[in-house]
Amino acid sequence: HFFALACVILAGGGIVGCSKDDTEDPVIKEPQFSAQLLSTDLDAAAVRLTTQSIGEYAYAATTDATAVFTADEIFAAAEAGETLYGKGSCNDGTTDVKVVDLTPETDYKVYFAAKTTDGSFYKDVVKVELTTVDSPAVFEVELVKAGTSTADVKLTTSKITKYAYQAYTAADAPQTEPTATVMFATGTTGECADGETELTVKSLQPNTEYVVYFAAQTNKEEFFGSIVKIELTTEDFTSDVTVFDVHHNGFNVSVKVPADLKEKGNVIKWGATSLFLYNMQIGLDIDALTSNDGYYHRYFSDDTILNIDNDHCYVLDENGDLELDEDGNYKENYGPIIPGQPQVFVLGEYAWGESDWGWGQGYYTALFDLDAYYEAAFGGGGGAWGPLAANNRKSTRTVNQDDFWTGFHHRELVQVLEPTPLNANINISASLRPNGGIIQVNPDPEIVSYSLMLTDDMTLAMIMEYLDNNMDYLPWFVQSYEAMMTLGTITASGPLDINIEDYIYLDKEATYYALVTARGDEEGKSSCFESFQFQLPEATKPAPEVVVTGIEKPASEGAPSPYEVWFNIKCPTKDADKAVYACNYEREWETSKGSYYSDADLVLRANNPFSASEIASINTDEGLTVMFTTREDAVTYLGVIAYNDEGTASEASVGKMRSTREPAAERIESSLFTDLNGDWTATATITYKLYSNETYTTEVITEPHSCKVTIGDVEYPATLSDEVYATYASFGMDKAATDAYFKEFTEVADIFNEKTRAQNRILCNGFDFEISQYGGTMMMTYASPFELFCSSSYNGYDNESILYDFGPKWYFQVAADGTLTVPFNTNYFNPMSQWTRSTYHLIGASETTALPYALDGGNGNFPVEISADKNTITIKPVEASGQLFYPVGAANSYGYWQFNCRIISDIVLTRGWQPEASTSVVKAGKTAATNLVALNGMKYAPVMKAKSRTALPATVEERSQANYSIVSSEQFMDNAKALLTKLRQAR
Repeated sequence: HFFALACVILAGGGIVGCSKDDTEDPVIKEPQFSAQLLSTDLDAAAVRLTTQSIGEYAYAATTDATAVFTADEIFAAAEAGETLYGKGSCNDGTTDVKVVDLTPETDYKVYFAAKTTDGSFYKDVVKVELTTVDSPAVFEVELVKAGTSTADVKLTTSKITKYAYQAYTAADAPQTEPTATVMFATGTTGECADGETELTVKSLQPNTEYVVYFAAQTNKEEFFGSIVKIELTTEDFTSDVTVFDVHHNGFNVSVKVPADLKEKGNVIKWGATSLFLYNMQIGLDIDALTSNDGYYHRYFSDDTILNIDNDHCYVLDENGDLELDEDGNYKENYGPIIPGQPQVFVLGEYAWGESDWGWGQGYYTALFDLDAYYEAAFGGGGGAWGPLAANNRKSTRTVNQDDFWTGFHHRELVQVLEPTPLNANINISASLRPNGGIIQVNPDPEIVSYSLMLTDDMTLAMIMEYLDNNMDYLPWFVQSYEAMMTLGTITASGPLDINIEDYIYLDKEATYYALVTARGDEEGKSSCFESFQFQLPEATKPAPEVVVTGIEKPASEGAPSPYEVWFNIKCPTKDADKAVYACNYEREWETSKGSYYSDADLVLRANNPFSASEIASINTDEGLTVMFTTREDAVTYLGVIAYNDEGTASEASVGKMRSTREPAAERIESSLFTDLNGDWTATATITYKLYSNETYTTEVITEPHSCKVTIGDVEYPATLSDEVYATYASFGMDKAATDAYFKEFTEVADIFNEKTRAQNRILCNGFDFEISQYGGTMMMTYASPFELFCSSSYNGYDNESILYDFGPKWYFQVAADGTLTVPFNTNYFNPMSQWTRSTYHLIGASETTALPYALDGGNGNFPVEISADKNTITIKPVEASGQLFYPVGAANSYGYWQFNCRIISDIVLTRGWQPEASTSVVKAGKTAATNLVALNGMKYAPVMKAKSRTALPATVEERSQANYSIVSSEQFMDNAKALLTKLRQAR
């Protein structure tokens, strides 16, 4: 045995005492109790208890956020077996407890109490917060029925709020199903509630297998766990032509081609346009179908599905990119379609043939008996063709063109899906005067934007005729491109004050309409329409007076100039509130006026306004002094009409003023004035674009070309021949009158020659370096003044006009040192030629830029070299701004200098005319004119011409101001014709 002795040894070393003990003292542990949530389920939760010196536990679960439990309450209820209570035993360590009988998707507080091993309550009640799991989302898709272009589908859902789907043809279905993210971003989406939801998958092709993928989003904004797929096959159409899938911006068309059509080698052409434009262009289907098919490819010979919508309104190339025409404009099949638009869709059978317009072979011959139609509609001859021709419109409404088609033909009016009604008010009001006033628009906040059109009752009646007198089409028309181009609609958002002041066309007897279509979204899929009718109050004040007088240049303005004319304008009654003018040369004024227009008509059609400060001067005793640039020794007319503050107009007052002759330069004596006279051959290298009918492409041609130039004064015979007398007799002039007219002509011709010599210039006749756009012939053929005098087709205003129009003419300028230049200045020199359709001026042209005169505004001068024997003359280019500018005859159009052929080398003149020297190989075809902007922004600036004012759309925000000139019925017709011309070029 082993004995443990405990001894106490005292200081003396003796043993005090010792005893035997083989047991340990007990260790008392502090009770510990905690709870941790492990997981939740639909109706239960797992909790882990961590215990020490704990023998029992009990719990109580509650949804009452304010409930508080004591330990004895929890144990008592648990021992009683109440629901949401439970109890159990535990040992030191961990014990997992399952809390049961809970409700799914519910917030709970679970209180845990404990008893220690000695049976006393643990000091704390422990709380665990949890939320039970939601019930699973349900998303099931079932095909109900597949139609020709749609499929009805039923969704069965629970806890699903949104869905998305994408449809693919079986041939185009992706190898990997699309993700929910992609489908919600790019597919068709919608919302749904628990239960069943019916939807229609649209824009399907007939007789086609499809795979449709569906994705869903739960009420927790999470994607449903899987993508659901259904497969279907659409039915086929049975009719020859079926319009389907009509939506806000278009529709689709199924066309079944007759079996024998392809065998005959024929095709079906298609065309689409708005009802308004269709009716404007006489309403013949062959007009809607006609186009260059090699250019637009609007034909087919197999069964086809056509998409008539905004994604297909422009012509696309094989890569799906927009195609451009030769002028850089997009090729257009039809105009953009907006919600509610009535669109005419036309199909017609065409046979292979030759185009009447010289485009070469193509599908141009409609199986339509046009001669028989003309006979029935107009009595033969085709009637007086023209857009908006009243007789044509009436005839086409009484004769059914469908009866004259001998092949396949179909026409259908399709109104695309109308906007849903927008519950909002536009709130139009007016404050009016005899000459206009303010139209106020105060839209409700729900309105995103709106389009406004002002018109009178006569113009509205014309509009309605082109809309088949269907008032339901007006909300569409107000928003349309057609309305903007013909009536100048305003597009705006927010409050707007519209100032209607138009002293020309406002009719005191007319009824006016403010027509407004407002949109609830940017695409116009919801809208409202409002019509506001008004008349102008009567005027009470007398008309003002205005006096226009031609005057000499005031001394305070400097020395007199032959290139200026001056006028004074006064209003003796001093009540002019507005004033407009027209200014032009005598010839242009009188020929424009003719027997139909009055002076007032010309002023009103020009409608050039004076500024407020100019009006203030007109109302003074001194009046307003104005200047217009002009050519020398020419008569200019200035017509003015003034209005008082009620819009009452004065009579038109017209003043006339002749500019002075250009002063003679210091005379230079040189043998060149006679030594160079005679015929010459002018040769230069030219470049131009040649259009090919066969390939529909444009080729750049560079080649030498020669033309005849005759140097010397204007000549004429001493007497007239019998042929000339006969020509004038056909105009009703006898021999004496003809002789008198010829005498006047010779005097004017002599003056022209005197002016040429007085400026030390030598006249050059001929400059044929321009090619026509059609036919490939040269355009600047020379005509002498006497040839124009004898012509039965040329129609000049007077003999002075002949000397202004003949040509092409240009000059050598002789310097004191004997050197030559070719002067040019479009502001001061008469045109090179104006007896043909175009007015040509001599300018300088580089590859990209025009030089109409010198950079300082004076005359430009092309350098000239002359050989020692005077048998060769070389005209060199002008260098400016780092570019070389060669001479060219060009026409000015809207600020651009236009020509077809550009000279790119020196022009060399050799004595004697040698027709064989002309080496041009110009072929028949179409060329595109080159458009050049003047260098450094130089403007073409002859005497100020009359220019009409056109109302343009304006976008405004908040309370804004806008001016609106109400378009008269006459203006509307002019604008409509211009629009049709533009569309014919674009299509």
